[in-house]
Amino acid sequence: MVKNVKRILIGVGIVVAALIGFAVYFLTGTLPYKDEEDLVKKQATQYLKTNPDFKGGDYEIYGTVYDNMGNFGIDGYAAKVRNKDTGEEFLVYYNKTIDKMQDTKTEEANEKMVEEIKPKIMSYIKEKFGKITTSDVGYSTDTDKTIISFSLPRKKEQGDEERFNEFITFIQNQVGLQHAEVIMGFDEKDNGLSIDF
Repeated sequence: MVKNVKRILIGVGIVVAALIGFAVYFLTGTLPYKDEEDLVKKQATQYLKTNPDFKGGDYEIYGTVYDNMGNFGIDGYAAKVRNKDTGEEFLVYYNKTIDKMQDTKTEEANEKMVEEIKPKIMSYIKEKFGKITTSDVGYSTDTDKTIISFSLPRKKEQGDEERFNEFITFIQNQVGLQHAEVIMGFDEKDNGLSIDF
């Protein structure tokens, strides 16, 4: 009987120690670092001063967010920014993937713009290329670009490269996209066409 009590107490002790260790690990992983918060505030201040989209506005940095769980899609620290005139709030953060500062206000505007131009792009693709099997037009915050991809249910044909280049000219000149990644694939084993600008 004494052996059973010892075993139970040892088992409970191990479980309690494991729970405490997990709690400490979790808490230290979710607590922000003051140096990182100061750095993102400094970077955000510089970003707001040098970005032409924010010239003339009265903005204040009123805090930081540590997004270690991906709730905001920023993977790290962000400065909380408020427009003093309108009360509009957004985040400014460093995007590690593309090595530059970004803000959620511009991202939302880009996503909205892509939704507005999507019908024009899809109409052009269907008119110039015919039947398509898959297509997608969207904005990627990881690359800060519009991504346009579509596949044709056939092998690559003569003239496809010329039509593809005409499409690129269309989206740059008629649609007004300055940055995009465009991918045209084929259902067969032929290599597709792509450009990143």
